[in-house]
Amino acid sequence: AFEYQGAWTGPLFDVMRILIRVMVIDCKRELRQAWRAICAAGGPEKVPAAMEAFNQLPFAHHQAGDIANALRNAEGQANTTREWGLFFRAQFREAARLAENSAKDTES
Repeated sequence: AFEYQGAWTGPLFDVMRILIRVMVIDCKRELRQAWRAICAAGGPEKVPAAMEAFNQLPFAHHQAGDIANALRNAEGQANTTREWGLFFRAQFREAARLAENSAKDTES
């Protein structure tokens, strides 16, 4: 059974909240375009390279504590969200490109 461990995730709540906002809300258009391209190419199983790009995160888990510290002030939060927005837009565009190219290769 699932048991929430607040001590594990509590300190990272702002990291997760801001990450999800940037990834899903701020980059919604690119995310949707990428997902449509992946689905049109046959789904995640058919385009693993596109899914790898789609699933990338802008930092490794071991960096989360440092990122949480950076998000504690307005300047750090602004810089981080800008960097993440650029990252996710690029990753979603790459995922769409890979899926579209895979679909074209399959048609040939």
